[in-house]
Amino acid sequence: AMLMSVVGDNKVTHEDTGIGMLLVAAMALGGLLVELSRQMAIARGLAPSARTWESVLFGSVMLSSDSEIALAWIVAAGVVGVAWWWRRPLLFWTLDEQSAPVYGVPARRMRALLMTLLAVAVVTSMKLAGVVPATALLVLPGAIALRLSNSLRTVLALSVGCALAGLLVALVLAVELNVQPGPTLVLVMTLMYGAAAVMKRRGG
Repeated sequence: AMLMSVVGDNKVTHEDTGIGMLLVAAMALGGLLVELSRQMAIARGLAPSARTWESVLFGSVMLSSDSEIALAWIVAAGVVGVAWWWRRPLLFWTLDEQSAPVYGVPARRMRALLMTLLAVAVVTSMKLAGVVPATALLVLPGAIALRLSNSLRTVLALSVGCALAGLLVALVLAVELNVQPGPTLVLVMTLMYGAAAVMKRRGG
């Protein structure tokens, strides 16, 4: 999160390029650490983790433990609380990043705060849903809502509603079709975005 914040302020590397490099580098480092931990477990005579890359990428919402769910609620409350406490400077910075420092808003601090909150949310939710569904739930509901409305309050309400609706539909389809809920959720949210884009285009 801190590296992404620094990359965002760096004028040498394009922000999207820098974030893309950090993401693939982090994934590669994660792969090496997983393999290293397995080798260390075997060397010590311990059973290596049975968790596969598929479970890391797409998770298993239906197999989440009570402790993981409780931790997710606590983290969610903390993230929402921090975002609410800093809502005014965060909103000012997100709407007008260039002018924010002129009005006394600490732009770098707000960027670092937002990246940290996103990182905490992703790390926590990936334990429940996996990396790909967690990222989809962070990006796609907001993107769908922005296709349907320009009002901030409406967008916030729609994004929450779309996330809950997509999750519910995906879980029902996963049970009925006997498929993995993670990939199903990503596909459902993607189809919802496509439908919202079509509605936006037809509505002008």
